[in-house]
Amino acid sequence: MAFELILGRVLALFMVITGLAILANRKEFVIMAKQIKSNHIALWIGGAIDFLVGLFIVVSHNVWTNDWRVLITVFGWLALMEGTLLWFMPNRSIKLVQIWKRPAYTYTAGLLLLAVGVYMTIVTFF
Repeated sequence: MAFELILGRVLALFMVITGLAILANRKEFVIMAKQIKSNHIALWIGGAIDFLVGLFIVVSHNVWTNDWRVLITVFGWLALMEGTLLWFMPNRSIKLVQIWKRPAYTYTAGLLLLAVGVYMTIVTFF
């Protein structure tokens, strides 16, 4: 099985499950966003995970094509940028995380993740 197919499947399932979790627990995500100001270590650890995942994807799969594979690359770059932002600009990151306090944003993010995840699931598994 091609490496990009494995990456695509993993990311597809991750997005579907994350989207469903956000939609099922919107109130909890809003509460977490309000509490993140006082939990800088969670931001730093989250930044480390985002940075490592993004770096792994960018180094191993930096493919800019006109098909589903570009979603892997975009996801990798976004994770790398988010991890970098969380490490080097923690105060600005806290302000950005506060957008999760808005239930409409949380709902939209959950739906978007679910939709992209379902699309990637279809193209990578079937």
